[in-house]
Amino acid sequence: MMEEKICDIPVYICSLEEYNNYWNNYYERNFRRIDESDQEWIKRRAEFKQIGHRRVTWMYQAIIGYIGVYIHGIDLFTTLSIDVRERKIKGGRPDIYYDPSTFFRVRVSRNMTSKEVMDEFKACMKAMAKERLKNRYIDVEPFYNMCKYIDWHEVFYSEDRSKDNYVEEEKTDKMRKFVGLSLASKVGLRELPILK
Repeated sequence: MMEEKICDIPVYICSLEEYNNYWNNYYERNFRRIDESDQEWIKRRAEFKQIGHRRVTWMYQAIIGYIGVYIHGIDLFTTLSIDVRERKIKGGRPDIYYDPSTFFRVRVSRNMTSKEVMDEFKACMKAMAKERLKNRYIDVEPFYNMCKYIDWHEVFYSEDRSKDNYVEEEKTDKMRKFVGLSLASKVGLRELPILK
């Protein structure tokens, strides 16, 4: 059974508020006049952001990676593609590479409810983000909003999928028996133990 990709969750260098604060401070440090009032500066800073200098758009400029979410068998698993530069700067161009290891995996058992699947997914996401993506912002809210309308138990254990899993198990059992019998006939034994 092949894995099915559900979506990519963007990883940002920082939250939108931190990003805006960074650029506001940058403009104030470099372009504010000493005799300028706060109102005048706010108006002029907006002009700088619009036309005078590089436009800063958090949604596209601050992405440093992606967390891919996949379904494979009875697992809901994630992978990580992340910026590999030593020094990451706000607004810099990322150098994103795929990390071949699994970011985290949630094994979905038959008795888990959809809410339990998402609770475990959220707990794993929080733990791994704290461990591997410290001080980064993961825009996971749209994914969680989408998941409110998904019955995860049905996704993994629907009638059609259960039939596919049963057929796969049946094929595997037949193959094991065939291999066992053909090996037994070649070596002249009645039955060889088959690893299960």
